[in-house]
Amino acid sequence: MLGYSSIDFHPDGLLLGTGTVDSTLKIWDVKSGTIATTFSDFSGKVTSLSFSENGYYLATASECNLVKIWDLRKLANIHTIEVPDMVSKVRFDASAQFLGVSHGQSVR
Repeated sequence: MLGYSSIDFHPDGLLLGTGTVDSTLKIWDVKSGTIATTFSDFSGKVTSLSFSENGYYLATASECNLVKIWDLRKLANIHTIEVPDMVSKVRFDASAQFLGVSHGQSVR
């Protein structure tokens, strides 16, 4: 059984990102209910994900103490940040210029 550990809607509402406990990130096409793409470049549970407001970027955090920035137009990881502790939440600001990172308990 697949366990989901994080979820976020794309700003246009047509895509849904899901992180799993088995180190996989899936981007779903909401209308068709199919998987549009999968990223498996993680070595631990995906703890958080956040789409940028313009929809071009996706930030992810995982148990392996890495925060990754993905370019959704290229379907590629464009930046990886190693952090000292596990990140429980990542969130872009409205301009997609800054990324907030939280350690410890998950915040809403």
